[in-house]
Amino acid sequence: MLEALILSKHRLFGKSSEHTEDEGQQSFFNEAEVEYTEKTEEPVSKTVKGYTRKSPKTKRDELIRNIETEIINCTIPDEEQICPRCGSQMKVIGKKYIRDEVELIPAKLVVKKYYSNTYSCKKCEKKNMPVFLHGLVPAPVLPHSLALASTVSWVIYHLNCVFAVACG
Repeated sequence: MLEALILSKHRLFGKSSEHTEDEGQQSFFNEAEVEYTEKTEEPVSKTVKGYTRKSPKTKRDELIRNIETEIINCTIPDEEQICPRCGSQMKVIGKKYIRDEVELIPAKLVVKKYYSNTYSCKKCEKKNMPVFLHGLVPAPVLPHSLALASTVSWVIYHLNCVFAVACG
């Protein structure tokens, strides 16, 4: 009984080897490894009080580095660029980075970088009572994700197609 139990555990959790002598058809599935020759760069790291910390943004930045980029400035409509304190027209004084999203256009990816314009009132600033407003930024489909709504819908559609084919 003990020997049968050990054998069954070995079959479930033990090593399994799938070595083949003939590489004929098996080599069709490793095209990506053969084609891939670019050497990946080491992640950016810095030493902090005795240990090394990797930069958290390196993987995301590496993924979207060579993709076409579109910059989207989120603004406040002209009629709403009025100072709530004194009623004068506000001017753009800067912009704040918000997020990146990836839009999938069949056979093409585009990175959309969102920035929010910052507005200030010059009259209130001279009175030493600064007022700042930020441009309205649309909410992401998935928080902390690169996916745009079109990308998510494309992935879901194709997953449904795969499951439909798999289920018959």
